[in-house]
Amino acid sequence: METEALRLSYKKILSVVRLLRLEGYEATGEGLARIIRGIECQENLPFVSEPYFGYLSSISKKKLKNKITYLVNKGYLRCSYSRDEREFLVLSELGERNATFTKFKKANGRKDLPEVRRISKIDY
Repeated sequence: METEALRLSYKKILSVVRLLRLEGYEATGEGLARIIRGIECQENLPFVSEPYFGYLSSISKKKLKNKITYLVNKGYLRCSYSRDEREFLVLSELGERNATFTKFKKANGRKDLPEVRRISKIDY
């Protein structure tokens, strides 16, 4: 299974899963995607100040879902089910060995985005 080198973006996803687990959390695929993309909601409030929150804010939901599915299919992540049959993602042994990324930086390098200003074309 370890014949191909894992890209950095995949290692980052695995590292977020590992960090969440160390903090006592498990995430669903959708929840993990919201954390990685930096979508603020009630469930994500504990993570807003974490360095990994929103570190891939520019990636589309579909592309991130495909990356997570790839990690499950290749055996880096596995699914764990709660009593109410909700699916949570956990690291496999292979995933643990590849969850090595530690230096998260937001895509734009800043936590807060500046206010958007509009520029209009002025005809003279």
